[in-house]
Amino acid sequence: QFISPVAFLPPFEAWQSGALPYWVLAVSQIIIIFVLLRFILRLASGRERPDFKSGQIYLIFGCAYFGIMFFRLMAGMTIAEEHSWYGAKLPALFHLVLASFLILLGHYHFKFGKDRS
Repeated sequence: QFISPVAFLPPFEAWQSGALPYWVLAVSQIIIIFVLLRFILRLASGRERPDFKSGQIYLIFGCAYFGIMFFRLMAGMTIAEEHSWYGAKLPALFHLVLASFLILLGHYHFKFGKDRS
């Protein structure tokens, strides 16, 4: 969007909340993608061993993270549209995706880790 904008995507400014410089945000997003990919590959290959305690931690953190980001999104769409952090809808949606990943990972560990604890 920065180099060659297209109409079907939001403008470049919508892709960040302004809390971090863009290069820091881009590098951290690449690292996050690789970490998530590592978990997915470990799960797919059967190398990720379920752990009940890890499941609890992922679920608690994931649910709290989801709740906070859901509130952020709803507040940004209703009562705090003008606020830069609340009004940044696209970053909030991506945070909901990350929180959902933690919840799913936690569910896997919680459900299948019971037999091993």
